[in-house]
Amino acid sequence: MFDVSRNWRCISATDLAGRGQLAIGREIVRVQADFGKIFNAGTEFQKDGSQFDQLFQDGDRFKLGKLDATVLHVPGHTHALLAYVIGDAVFPGDTLFMSDYGTARCDFLGGDARTPYRYEGVSEDAFVKMRNDRDATLAMPRLILPSVQVNMRAGKLPPAEVNGIHYLKIPINAL
Repeated sequence: MFDVSRNWRCISATDLAGRGQLAIGREIVRVQADFGKIFNAGTEFQKDGSQFDQLFQDGDRFKLGKLDATVLHVPGHTHALLAYVIGDAVFPGDTLFMSDYGTARCDFLGGDARTPYRYEGVSEDAFVKMRNDRDATLAMPRLILPSVQVNMRAGKLPPAEVNGIHYLKIPINAL
C-alpha cells in the first residue's frame, strides 16, 4: 500500500501545488492535454502525468501514517478531481463547497454538471440547468490561470524562454 505520510501532498488541478512529493488523479493527463493547448505549452511538455510522483485512480488505497485511505474519483468540477475516504470521514476537496446544492462549480474546462448529479426530488435536467445557470454568473477564479500552469507541471514553473525568464501566460481569447 502506498504511504503518503511524509512530505506528500494530494492536490487538485486547480489548487496551487506546493513542494514535496505530489499525488494527483490519473485524469490529470486530460487536464494537461486541454490546458497544454490553451497555454501553448509546446511538444516538449509531457501530457502523461509523469511530472507527478503518484497518479491515483478510483479505488486506490494508501496509508496516511497509521490511517488507511481510499481514493474516490469524483469528476464534475474537473476531469481529475478526487476525494479521499479516511476512516468514516470523506475529504471531498473541491467537490463540496457551494451552498446551494453543496457541489462545486462545473464550468471549468472538462467540467460537467451532469456528472455530480445524485439528488432525489430534483430531476437531472433541472439540476443541470440550475448548475449551469449559477456557474454562468460566477467570475473565473482570480488565480486559476497561474495555478493551472504551475499545477499541470507538478508545482514547477513553465520552462524559461530564450531570455532566461519564466512566464505565466494569459490567453486573451481562449477561455
